[in-house]
Amino acid sequence: PPRMAPGHARRCGWLPWHPTIALALLYKAPYAHAARARGHGEHVRHEGDEIVFIGCFAELPADSGEEHDIPGWQESVMRPPTNTEGCAMRCMHSTYFALQDGVCQCTSSFGSTPNTRKLRDPSECGSPCPGEDALQPPRLCGLSDSNEKRRSAVYTRTRCALGARFLAEKQMENDRLGIRQWQAKLVFDEWEEGARVVLDWGDVPDEIYSIWNAAFAEKEGVRGPRVEIVLKSPPQREVGMKIRGTPYVIPRLHCIAKPRPPPPMPHPPFPPSSPRPPSPPPAPPSCDGAMVSVVQRFGSGNGFASEVHVKDWHLGHLITVDFGVPTEVYAVWSVELFGVTPTSATFRLPSAYGKKFRFHAQGTPVDACIPCGESTCNRPPPPPPRARLADSR
Repeated sequence: PPRMAPGHARRCGWLPWHPTIALALLYKAPYAHAARARGHGEHVRHEGDEIVFIGCFAELPADSGEEHDIPGWQESVMRPPTNTEGCAMRCMHSTYFALQDGVCQCTSSFGSTPNTRKLRDPSECGSPCPGEDALQPPRLCGLSDSNEKRRSAVYTRTRCALGARFLAEKQMENDRLGIRQWQAKLVFDEWEEGARVVLDWGDVPDEIYSIWNAAFAEKEGVRGPRVEIVLKSPPQREVGMKIRGTPYVIPRLHCIAKPRPPPPMPHPPFPPSSPRPPSPPPAPPSCDGAMVSVVQRFGSGNGFASEVHVKDWHLGHLITVDFGVPTEVYAVWSVELFGVTPTSATFRLPSAYGKKFRFHAQGTPVDACIPCGESTCNRPPPPPPRARLADSR
């Protein structure tokens, strides 16, 4: 895009393209509460859970050989139309979601061609979604009038009690390899030293290579498209960063409070008089040549990130990961969390195409396994309960 004067880019606070597009990209509306018209210049406190409008994008042309830019759309048209709040609930485990006349699609990326990556004027994305007409700014619902003019309204969701919001500032010179570089910042309503913020671009290949007023949670390793940062002291209002990759894509944000010291250990209870009944079995698993591995251990030592590579990906198949120890999965990408037990989690493949998925879990990192058919994971039996000693008197 053509460069504009630095002062104009700062006033827009976003893309140095077009004022209307800049305003559309900065649009944030509360997720749990209706937005209300606010007076000019009034400070707006951002809610802890918000729907964020990424922009309006064109679909693939009719003669492209593909029906939709975002894969898996055929399954979405079979579901009832919804609005932004309903689509956000359906896609709570996805990085992004898109709407075309109320048809909701969960996705981890968009913009497969230069034409579908190009931002369109928000007015091309149709009318507000049903039931959201009174919200300001409007929640656009996309357009699917014909193959010649189909528009996807793309959104993501921010979960941060500190009121964080992501703003792109300017595009910089390409690096020596020709990769595009740009500058952005996170602005906060509140600051908590030691709190962590996860920036998730899904499958969009963006990477942070410089940051200030915060530190990377992991000193080494890849810093994108999913990266975790830690807020520094003294308190600030924003975190600046420089990024390589696709310019101006807003990541999904998730804030994690500073860890609190654990409570004192209670006295060990007496063993139960009878063994506990076994946990219910997980949903019937599929193999699909899946393999699980731990790819990151969090600084606290009691959490980790894992990836599951699926050789034979099939829509609707269930894959169960057996940890063997108490483990809680709290975030997933590219799949749906179908069911859990204290020591396992079952995931559903929501689309017809894919190669791998990722999840974050709370617990001790272990060599998890994936049971296949009638075979189960070879786990040692639990120790027998200790007998209660009789009173020596």
